[in-house]
Amino acid sequence: ANPTELDQPGGPVTFTVEVTNTSTVDTVTINSLTDDIYGNIANPANPSLVSTTCVVPQVLAVGASYTCSFVAQVTGALGLKTDVVTASGTDDDGAPVDRVADGCDRCYASRNRRLSFGFVGDVMHRA
Repeated sequence: ANPTELDQPGGPVTFTVEVTNTSTVDTVTINSLTDDIYGNIANPANPSLVSTTCVVPQVLAVGASYTCSFVAQVTGALGLKTDVVTASGTDDDGAPVDRVADGCDRCYASRNRRLSFGFVGDVMHRA
């Protein structure tokens, strides 16, 4: 997140998301990118976002990555705020793949159809 710290009352923060297809066999199509606080980060009409460069679907060849960012207002209670983004989609056989940015792997396909996910969503909101 940029910035990683905000004074009260808060303000805009840019979050960067990277999804990588770590499969050695399958192409993966990302159909959704969802933040647990801000919702659909690939929807430019999402009222929770200031702006977004995230677009779906994204087709990722073996080893390919997709990077995008979104800007959202961080306000409310003081303290550490942590976002969790989930990337979901299918492999080229139609099997679902899903990866949560907090490191919890929920990939429903075989070990050859995996996503790697990079996301820093921690922001300190201070007085």
